[in-house]
Amino acid sequence: MLTRGAVLLAALALIVSGAAAAVGNSTVAGAPGIGDPYFPLDGNGGIDVRTYEVHDAYRFSGGLLSGWTKVTLRTTQRLSSFDLDFLLPVRSVHLSTGGSTFSRPSRHELRIRPRHAIAAGTTVRVRVAYAGHPGRLA
Repeated sequence: MLTRGAVLLAALALIVSGAAAAVGNSTVAGAPGIGDPYFPLDGNGGIDVRTYEVHDAYRFSGGLLSGWTKVTLRTTQRLSSFDLDFLLPVRSVHLSTGGSTFSRPSRHELRIRPRHAIAAGTTVRVRVAYAGHPGRLA
């Protein structure tokens, strides 16, 4: 009876540890906001931004703002995609971890989908090229 109980307990431990490992390796999409009650779409889940490097040019005659921004971030979860707050039209996105695609699910969000999931704790450099006419704040 004691041996059967020990075997059952060992099997249960393997199942539980396997389930925990599966949960730890699950891939998620980063949230489009951090959940602030006043500004729910500001910030982005699954990432911790470390630095911004902004290179812009503004054409006063036509009001065109163009350039590129490099964001260095660290993932806080294993991500299948993540969002950045971005208002201007995007021309291209490049990730230091490899190929990606991007979409605009809303005017405020830029969703980036890497070709392969990015592990939690990975430092990623994202370069976004853009050009457009900034909106009025009034």
